[in-house]
Amino acid sequence: MSNITKLQGCGNTFVLFDELNYGIIQDKRTYAIEIAKKENVDGVLFINISNDNLEMEIFDRDGTEETMCGNGIRCFARYAYDKGYFNKKAKILTGDGIKNIEILDDGLISVDMGIPHNFKELDENQYSIFTGIPHLVYFSQELDLEKAREVGRNTRYNPSLCDVLGYPNGVSVNFVRLESQNKIKILTYEVGVEDITQACGTGSTASAYISYKVKGCKFPIKVENRGGDITINLNGNNLIMIGNAEYF
Repeated sequence: MSNITKLQGCGNTFVLFDELNYGIIQDKRTYAIEIAKKENVDGVLFINISNDNLEMEIFDRDGTEETMCGNGIRCFARYAYDKGYFNKKAKILTGDGIKNIEILDDGLISVDMGIPHNFKELDENQYSIFTGIPHLVYFSQELDLEKAREVGRNTRYNPSLCDVLGYPNGVSVNFVRLESQNKIKILTYEVGVEDITQACGTGSTASAYISYKVKGCKFPIKVENRGGDITINLNGNNLIMIGNAEYF
């Protein structure tokens, strides 16, 4: 029996290693780089328990350890629920703190992403926000994959920009087109993957929030990613992300 499980959320792909069943991986960074390359996935998830809470650690395919991953935590929750580690609702410890999650009746997974912070306006079409990891949001009428890839690659480590934003390790870059008051379409160039991914949960959350804050969109907002739709809603001041998670 394999000690790894492969899951995807809206096409964002992960290997999950269950340390509760198979023991602790001491050098997670090296393991993540090797297994992500072998299995051709975007990231690697590790599941354990800390202070009676399920704990998620997430590494990108280049070995970067992230504080949070929206699609990753849904995949983590799907696996943990199916293994009987919790019943419908759980608190999952991440590098960005505790996230409350719930398995919905239709099989989708709801994640309380918390309160967004560090909002900055660069100009009328460029903004940044922290939604578990830092994101830059560009509004554009045109979403061209190759152009987004080029701009994203040149932007994510731009020293002067990262200095202004306060994120020296770089930012993921979202290209957003408004479709209606309740729908946006995005492309996300992700740090650590170093490419446009099929979907980004924290990027969808950031893009929806900025669209609400500065462009007049109204919650719930459907975010159309290349790999599928993610819905972002607002509960008080907290952003709620709802999407799928499946094995492959």
